[in-house]
Amino acid sequence: MNDTIKAQQEQDILRDIDAAIAQQATKRPDGLCKIGDDPAIYVACLASYNQGILYGNWINLTVASTKEEIQECIDWILKHSPEPGAEEYAVHDTQCLCGPCEGTEWPDLEQLAELGSFYSWAALNDAEWIAYRMLCNDENEILSEDDFRERYCGVYESEADYAEEHYKEGLSREEIDQLDKAPFSYIDWQRVWEGELHCNGWTAAHIFEAGGYIITRPA
Repeated sequence: MNDTIKAQQEQDILRDIDAAIAQQATKRPDGLCKIGDDPAIYVACLASYNQGILYGNWINLTVASTKEEIQECIDWILKHSPEPGAEEYAVHDTQCLCGPCEGTEWPDLEQLAELGSFYSWAALNDAEWIAYRMLCNDENEILSEDDFRERYCGVYESEADYAEEHYKEGLSREEIDQLDKAPFSYIDWQRVWEGELHCNGWTAAHIFEAGGYIITRPA
């Protein structure tokens, strides 16, 4: 009798494990959620599309934040397609992408994850997010956070303001005071920007949403 009960308990445990595995396999991934203003891609099932059926789903790249999680969302979309055995997909719409991730139906999943990861910590700073997308578009690559920090100088009221700050960095208090006196006070910092920085790869873009000029240095 005890052996029978034990065998039944083991069967119940195995059944529960199988049920949990099956439930996990069919669970809707978290990345298939509302996208708001977050970076996102719309993944369409091509088997459905070829049959005249518009079926797909948005993937929020700040929630599906790794290559594996994005792939999990894609697999779920295809598995639940109205066309049995669907295997192929394409990105038919995007939001807030940049660089090589934009304008392609098959963006690199690792680059999408990098982009979503950057947005997750930069979302509260509009200027940094704007600058990041601007640099990625200019270089046609998705920059890492370290690469971005190396290039991004900040937001300034004018190019001249940045040039002045740039050349005063590292100076002592006495040296800065001297620069603020004649004849050094007559330095035309706008010409310094144009002749010493801009012509050597520094860039400035006046972005209204950022509140001034976004300044970046060359790679």
